[in-house]
Amino acid sequence: MKMKTFTIALGMLLCSAALTAQDTVFYYGWEPGTEPGPIGNIWNNTGTTWTHQTIVSDTTINGEVVTTHNGTGCFYANVSAATSQHWDNQGVFESIEVEDSSSYRFTMWARAVQGTLTAVDITCGQYTTWAELTRKAAVLFTEEWDRYFLQVYIKDAGALQLHAIVDGEDTTYIPNHIRFPVHYWNAGMYFVDDVSVLKSTIAYAVGKGNTVTINFGWKLDWYDPPELNIDAFTVTVNGSPVTIESVAMRDLGDLVEPWVDLTLDANILEGDVVRVSCDGTSNLTYTGLGPITDDIGSVAAFTDEVVEYGEIVSPVGIRDANYSNVNIASDGMNLRIMDITGIQSASIYSISGQLIRNIDKAFDAIAIDDLTRGAYIIKVETGSGTYTGKFIK
Repeated sequence: MKMKTFTIALGMLLCSAALTAQDTVFYYGWEPGTEPGPIGNIWNNTGTTWTHQTIVSDTTINGEVVTTHNGTGCFYANVSAATSQHWDNQGVFESIEVEDSSSYRFTMWARAVQGTLTAVDITCGQYTTWAELTRKAAVLFTEEWDRYFLQVYIKDAGALQLHAIVDGEDTTYIPNHIRFPVHYWNAGMYFVDDVSVLKSTIAYAVGKGNTVTINFGWKLDWYDPPELNIDAFTVTVNGSPVTIESVAMRDLGDLVEPWVDLTLDANILEGDVVRVSCDGTSNLTYTGLGPITDDIGSVAAFTDEVVEYGEIVSPVGIRDANYSNVNIASDGMNLRIMDITGIQSASIYSISGQLIRNIDKAFDAIAIDDLTRGAYIIKVETGSGTYTGKFIK
């Protein structure tokens, strides 16, 4: 298969170059005449409330002008009603071969229109017990193409198995394989393109101006000594090395994913190809559910990570200019809305779209201890517009 390369519009540049990195284990963009690769395959079930097909050119569906994220092909699904089970309408990216003590990042570009609360679940699991290793529930798709990801750490790859019927009812199990199902929940039109799985210890990286910001997807902590080792990081812009002037980890609290900032002596401009690597001596350690650290307690090395171009707008996250979701912090008892001012009201919905609660006044926090366990959507009204986010109780 010929690997395609591409660039993306303002605010979403440079992810494509990662597809040619040596640690890419799976990629598919629904281009005519192509197959998933280097390894893996995809399938979509018949579902109960959806239809799906491959779009092979720009077209119009139900009055919606469909433009693919890249190239001429993408996946299209029309969900007519909310599902009763999350696996009723699902697409699966499977037969992904993995290794012990390794991290992998599943990435997809997607959008959804003509529906309310158009959410999916993105999960990672095995075959023999269908057990989930990790998941992101109530991932709300926006109307514009945006990037969605799931980070997973594999400790024992041999325990994760692919099954295949080889002779009647006899089943052969092949170890070291995982699958990434995507479950489509509520009514609406969904579009997915440029799906990839990379072997990577980081979840997200973005740059603009003189700053590269990296998200590891797990809680981090300082090593001893507490200073980050600036010499552990290497950055190139358009193939030329640049000097890193400082490295810092933001103290954002337990409820926020950790971010590490690299300040450069050069500016990153739209269209620049930025690559960042770390040799594993950064003096950062994973804690909680994060990957096992090496003998000296540092973050595992990552190499040749391609940085996306995007706007850094707050200390609790990175958004493109058109990204409308809201950042949420929750400890299971209370929920806080991050970096949005002028809140006037809010509404909480179940994942199936049922209104659970209205909050018709300004607030600092919302008590959620009485909610049952599960995924929820929150819509926040401000003087400047409506924001939508998701959280897990």
